[in-house]
Order: sequence, then C-alpha cells, then structure tokens
Amino acid sequence: MSVPAKDEQASWLAACVEIDRNAPIKVFRQVANILRDSIKAGDLAAGMPVPSEAELCRRFGVARDTARLALRELREEGLIVRTRGKRYYVASADGEMHPALRGMPRYRKIASAVAQAIRSGRFPIGKAIPSEKEMAKEYAASKGTVRRAIDYLRQEGWVFTIAQLGSFPESEDKWPDWDV
Repeated sequence: MSVPAKDEQASWLAACVEIDRNAPIKVFRQVANILRDSIKAGDLAAGMPVPSEAELCRRFGVARDTARLALRELREEGLIVRTRGKRYYVASADGEMHPALRGMPRYRKIASAVAQAIRSGRFPIGKAIPSEKEMAKEYAASKGTVRRAIDYLRQEGWVFTIAQLGSFPESEDKWPDWDV
C-alpha cells in the first residue's frame, strides 16, 4: 500500500511523490531521498528551514523516529545543519550554515529564503508569492514575523504588494545585489 505525501501544496514537494511502504528501501530513507532531491533541485535552497520532524510526520504519515532518522541521515551527509534552537536549515555548499544567516534575525532569514526563491524562479514574476499564512506554516514562524519579512523584502526591492491580492516579485532590474 502506498501512502501519498501529506500537504501536497508544499512548494518543495512534487505532488506525485509517495512513500511506498512495500518498497525494499526503508521508509526513513525514502523521506531522506525526497528531501535530498528537493535540496539538489534547489527547491530547498541554502539557508532555508527544513521541515521539522512533526511536519514530516504529517506530510508523509510516518512515525517521529522515522522522520528523525531521515533528518539525521541528511545531517550526517552535510546537507542540513542544526541551529541552537534545534531547527534544521539547508547547509551551504561547504556544509555550514550560510555565514550571512548566522545571528541574523528570524524575519531576515525568511526574507533571505524568499529572495532566493524569487531569484531561482520558484516564485515567478507576475504570480503572487505564498500568503502570510502559508509562509508562516512553511517557515514555522508567526504571521507577524512573516509580515516583517515581507515588509523588509518590499523595502529592499524584491516584492511589491497590491491590497487584497498579495505580494508579487518585482521585475529583475529592481532586485538588489544580494548574495544570499
């Protein structure tokens, strides 16, 4: 029996991804493979938060120990790093937290991840970025923190906001020169 991945609206997860409990590959390794593929494809970029154990349990219908093993495998491979707050983030190419993100306020980390998603085309120009509610869930943050991140992105030239419609990526010529 195949169990479809939960929360198919998650931007980093293709809708067709499933966990096959009858496959010869252990379930935790299947979860790790899905996350690994998302990191390598750039859907989860350096500095972005990785779904928590609880989020993985909900999305894939797995036990907490299974989610923990998947995250441990990725950490041992150097693909993710754990912060003091016990949150996992995608590591930079050298296996460390991106230097610009160390000590950065939470809203700036979220803004950095959104800017990276805009730059990579994951959030295309002309289409609204996810709502505050969706981003709060994705980044495990309060709506106030997400709102502050969007305000920061607006001030820096990454997005513009239209009342009742949402925030949209600015045209590329208006983007600041960020390395993050």
